[in-house]
Amino acid sequence: GYVNKPVIHAAIALVIQSLVLVVLLMFTPLDIYALALAAVCYSFCMCVMNGISIRKKLGYKQEVIRTFMIPAAAAFWMGIVAFLIYYGMNFLFVTLGLLEKGTLQWGLNCICLIPAVLVAVIVYFALVIKFGALNREELKALPKGRILVRLAEKIHLL
Repeated sequence: GYVNKPVIHAAIALVIQSLVLVVLLMFTPLDIYALALAAVCYSFCMCVMNGISIRKKLGYKQEVIRTFMIPAAAAFWMGIVAFLIYYGMNFLFVTLGLLEKGTLQWGLNCICLIPAVLVAVIVYFALVIKFGALNREELKALPKGRILVRLAEKIHLL
């Protein structure tokens, strides 16, 4: 019976996002990064307002550790691994002279980015399970969940 609540929250978040964007563009040197930060601000505002509404209407208490803290920790370590792989490969290719910096920059970026992203996905998957954010039943509920459970069991994550 509260289908309009998210629409109201979206409107409020849009006003907040617009204010944040104006302030960032006028008073900081962030330029295009201000757009990304404003988009994050919008999403964050929506999540917070919708969460508060759900808690008030249903009495639901969100599991903060499993829902936010563990995935954030896994994302932090995933980001470090991806950063090290990307810049490590970039450094090696340029240092070894296999590719020159500046020439074929997009090719160098792709060569370094693809393995970094693939490894990052694997690291995040492993850490989310290892840290306890997902259990066997929750994994099974995901699309292709039975395959994910078998994979997690095979590499001793479950």
